[in-house]
Amino acid sequence: MSSNVYHRIMWQGFFAAGSAGTMCLLLLIMVSSAQFNAIFYGWLIATLPQAWSMLKGFQVKQETFRPQNVILAVWVKFGLSTVAFAAVFLLPNVQAGSVFVGFLVMLVAFTVGNIWASVTAHKQS
Repeated sequence: MSSNVYHRIMWQGFFAAGSAGTMCLLLLIMVSSAQFNAIFYGWLIATLPQAWSMLKGFQVKQETFRPQNVILAVWVKFGLSTVAFAAVFLLPNVQAGSVFVGFLVMLVAFTVGNIWASVTAHKQS
């Protein structure tokens, strides 16, 4: 399988998972709109590092797949999430539980998206 095809599959999984996770969080916000900001912060903490790692780890500048890019992207993603959590918890009137719910929903969605992309790539190879 070419890296272009793999790159396309990974981004499809990212956008599908991001959309599904966002819909779940919107339904949660409709039930309890008081925690909108905190849930949104959790969404950002999960989504932005994931998008950065996708951009860094799955570049299609060459036809070879470089695992070291993915390993570096994962470590930087953990670091970005840690810094983002610390920054959000310094804000006034932010409930940690709601931030964590937003983060966990998106984390589960991205995990399912990555599993789907891996299974799809395996079937096509």
